[in-house]
Amino acid sequence: MTLTSRTEPAAPLRRANGQRGGFTLIEILLAIGIIGMTTGMILVNFGGVTQTERLRAAARNLAGMSDFIRSQAAGSKDICYFDIDFDHHQYRWRREPERDELGQFIDPDTGHLLTPDEITEWREAFEWESLPRDVYFSQLMFNATQKYDKEWTSVQYRADGTVSSYILWIYTKEDDVEHMFSIVVNGLTGKSEVLSGSYLPKAADESDFSEVMNSAGGGTSR
Repeated sequence: MTLTSRTEPAAPLRRANGQRGGFTLIEILLAIGIIGMTTGMILVNFGGVTQTERLRAAARNLAGMSDFIRSQAAGSKDICYFDIDFDHHQYRWRREPERDELGQFIDPDTGHLLTPDEITEWREAFEWESLPRDVYFSQLMFNATQKYDKEWTSVQYRADGTVSSYILWIYTKEDDVEHMFSIVVNGLTGKSEVLSGSYLPKAADESDFSEVMNSAGGGTSR
């Protein structure tokens, strides 16, 4: 629609063949504005910028981190770690320095023993990643007696790529409603799975925790 003046109708633009011309600049700008607002609404609802979508994306990232660390451990034939900081809601992967026959940390190039400061410097070289805004760690559970929800702890990925079965919960609150996702890691295969909600094995005790974990399912996979 061509915008008109209150006092005199504007003459329509015409092409060489006498047909009505294209859109005016104002009409184009108006259309761009409408498209921009529509795109913004789509992003808010489906693009991962809402709290629930950020939560889902964070769960997938954590599951992907688990898979990455497992592959690093198996590829390097060395123990790797998944560090989880509950107080600051951040995480990272790391590998320890090489060890000598006595299990002491050494410099692989020179063979000299590392000092405590050098060991700390080595570990700090692995950077932490923060959870998205308004997304938090809830709890880490290895079995019925090993549960962590404060300070920070590490999950050990063995040199053969195996890991103790565990579940990691993360959550957010949106409109006073708590939403949660569970990252379930199978100890035998090392594979991770993302489930919506607070997944809890039916019989998570010392004797059958791994067996129950192997049958995890029923949620939303990533």
